[in-house]
Amino acid sequence: MICYLDLLKSFENNPRDIITIPITKREGKWFYVYAENGRVIVTGAKEKFPKCSISKNRILQEKECEVMYELYLLRKQGKQISAEAMQSSRNQVYWYGIFSDLGY
Repeated sequence: MICYLDLLKSFENNPRDIITIPITKREGKWFYVYAENGRVIVTGAKEKFPKCSISKNRILQEKECEVMYELYLLRKQGKQISAEAMQSSRNQVYWYGIFSDLGY
């Protein structure tokens, strides 16, 4: 199981570009993740292309972490969870990319 503190530690120590992980065969897009003031923040990629279109920084809410992780695990098993994910967070693609990057 992952907790929000794990994400904070990882991105405080090593902010980085991460790629989305679409289920379809299309190419993922890159975004940048860092931690600041106890928050995990997503913005446009710094070095990688193609970049996600993010007009302003997005804060990933701690209260969403556990639910999004559970949905990520179901998604990895091939379950259809897009409706539930959209209801849980408008940032689901970033959550999935982060969990994948961290090796979950």
